[in-house]
Amino acid sequence: MNNIKKSILSILIIFTFCFVSRAEFEFVETSIVNMALSGSGIAYIKDVSVLISNPAAISHLKKGQFYAVSKEEFSIDEMESNFISLGNKMSNYFNFAFSNLDFGYTDYRENTYIITLATKMYDSSSIGFNIKKLNSRILNTDNNSAFSFDIAFSGIVSNTEYVLSIQNANVPTVNDEIPRSYELGFNFNTSEKNSTLLSFYKVSSFGNQKKDMSMRIGQVWQTGDNLKIYAGYATEPYKLSGGFSLDLSKKWTLDYAFSSMKYLNPTHAVAFKMNLR
Repeated sequence: MNNIKKSILSILIIFTFCFVSRAEFEFVETSIVNMALSGSGIAYIKDVSVLISNPAAISHLKKGQFYAVSKEEFSIDEMESNFISLGNKMSNYFNFAFSNLDFGYTDYRENTYIITLATKMYDSSSIGFNIKKLNSRILNTDNNSAFSFDIAFSGIVSNTEYVLSIQNANVPTVNDEIPRSYELGFNFNTSEKNSTLLSFYKVSSFGNQKKDMSMRIGQVWQTGDNLKIYAGYATEPYKLSGGFSLDLSKKWTLDYAFSSMKYLNPTHAVAFKMNLR
């Protein structure tokens, strides 16, 4: 019976990876707020949670910050991702963060160590870099690793915030070549408490996989002083999402999100963020 369960689970995992056309070390969402916004929030979120998408985001940190999240992709126990990050304002010139992302299941795991540096170039623009050590473990094979680099620019034009991000810019190779990805995001500050978000995400083709550009749309509503509500939509893959952030105190924030993709179980996730001082 256990062998039958393992066989069914293996088929389900293989189907899931094929359906979403996932390459090795392709993007895993770490920000629960960005997950609630279907990935449209890179120009809106300004904390350590989103540094994998936008390393320039931590240039806005004015104090130390700790963030942790664990979630099951598509509600499958054996496809768990865990992310932990600690960031701080190091000087008047730059901010720093150290993070770890662990993803995979029993037979295959990806582990990434990330050092992030970001600085404000002018009052309204920033630049950030990720230096990533990618480690891959496949059962009964040698472990492989490589270094990867991300870069992001952010700024404001006519009250509209923008971010341009390039991930895996050096196209590293671990077991296979890891594709470069590009993202351009906008935050249209429609009012003091509401924001309309738009982003475009493109992964370079890899192997026989041809990746279409994804358009993501999100909306933020702030209700009172402590609660924000999110909704999002993405075209490739098709995705609907939502969630909220609740400030429990001046130090603690609770984030919740759900994300639903066609033919797959929804993903639910909760994260805690703590301001250290």
